[in-house]
Amino acid sequence: MFNNKVFSFIFTKYLTFGLQLVNSMLIAKYLGLYFFGIYGFTTLALQYINYTNFGIYYSYQVIFSNEKQISAIQQKKLTAAALWSLLSVSLLIVSASILIFSFKSLNFFEKYNFGGLGPLIIAIGILVHFNNLYITIFRLYGKVKAINIYSLIPPVLQLIAILLFREELLLWAIVLALLISNVIGLIMFVSYSPVKGALCLIPAIDLVMQLFRRGFFLLCYTLSFYGIIITARTLVGYFYSIEDFALFNFSNSISQAIFLLLGSLNYLFYPKLINVISHKTDSTELIDFIERIRKLYLTLTLLIVFVSLLAMPVLFFYLPNYYKASLSLQLLMLGQLLIDNSYGYSTLLVQRGKENLLTGIACFAAGLVAILSVIFHHFHLPFESVALAVVIAVLVYNFLVIYYGNKLTQQFSSFFSLLKYIYKIELFAPVLFYIFLSFLIKGTYLVISLTIGLYLILNYKDLKNIIKDCFKMLNNEEILILRK
Repeated sequence: MFNNKVFSFIFTKYLTFGLQLVNSMLIAKYLGLYFFGIYGFTTLALQYINYTNFGIYYSYQVIFSNEKQISAIQQKKLTAAALWSLLSVSLLIVSASILIFSFKSLNFFEKYNFGGLGPLIIAIGILVHFNNLYITIFRLYGKVKAINIYSLIPPVLQLIAILLFREELLLWAIVLALLISNVIGLIMFVSYSPVKGALCLIPAIDLVMQLFRRGFFLLCYTLSFYGIIITARTLVGYFYSIEDFALFNFSNSISQAIFLLLGSLNYLFYPKLINVISHKTDSTELIDFIERIRKLYLTLTLLIVFVSLLAMPVLFFYLPNYYKASLSLQLLMLGQLLIDNSYGYSTLLVQRGKENLLTGIACFAAGLVAILSVIFHHFHLPFESVALAVVIAVLVYNFLVIYYGNKLTQQFSSFFSLLKYIYKIELFAPVLFYIFLSFLIKGTYLVISLTIGLYLILNYKDLKNIIKDCFKMLNNEEILILRK
């Protein structure tokens, strides 16, 4: 079974998920609220650096996936353009960082004592850019073994650091573990890359421009939920105390670890999904395909959310100092559920070259988070209000993505029928039921158990079909491979 690429990839991802979840809890426990807040700021800074890649590996993936036939020399030219583009981006990052750190009056950095860790975070960010490009290349060729190994290195090294250090020393050890992990990963990817000698080629300017032009909008699309979240994290970090930022960051860390379960499926099959959509010309076939993908993804997302909620009392029993993060964690999980509701339609818009439209929607949603958060802070509302702003913004984002996707498929002609489709009763009734019961019943386990019961009754047939589809995917390695 471990020789099956799909199974081995998903098994490794879930093992990584388990390690990351354990690490998140142990890091939160052994750093303490203050240093966990500092750690949260370093991960926020790393997120910002990660988004300076101009979407180069996203556009590389889409260009590669859309092409029916691409020769070996074309592959090498495209890879050379991507690598040299990332080298130029890396130089810009270093130059900009030197300029930023020269302004010693930046209180935001001083608040989180970022000066010492800054150079390490910048180095990690640059290494991650190159590793992500190589991961994209390996994934397009269906070579998942190296990706599996790389995904396990950071959580394993971080776990070793957690066992050896505490508080401030643990903070430094975690960051160094990330740096070492990415150095090892890059050496491994370069050594076993299916596209050799790309850096020896002079990059083609037209390919570089194409990667940057399309990549920028793809990056903004990819930032959709994460862009909304990064805006929220920045505002919590700026307006609230380090301890409040630690609580919000804890909620974000746990929700991200939980959704890695489904993210692994999207990560694995996304290139193939783009490829399939690009070759479906019949509108009925396209609608049926998108509906199947969306139903699979959203139904599983909801199941994971409810099962995760069952574990929340245990989580906060183990980490009582983080109990105040309970509400923000639930809100962020609801936000992720809503963003997944547009899955399939967002992919369709990307394939149809509508990345600029998605960019506009994502920027509007992020702006809405910023405006609402400033208003909430003005009225001295707690940090959980920023998580509520995320949910409101995601509701708007979700509706607009499906609305414009529907313009391409022309599936629904009336606003009411579209609204009914977006928020299907069998999927969103359990969510409303959970919220309603939470006000009436104090017992968390009883509320979750009743909600899961309603969910299973309403979605029994869909879950049965989804399980069958998942087994089919596990047994079909060709679903991974675009190039041999």
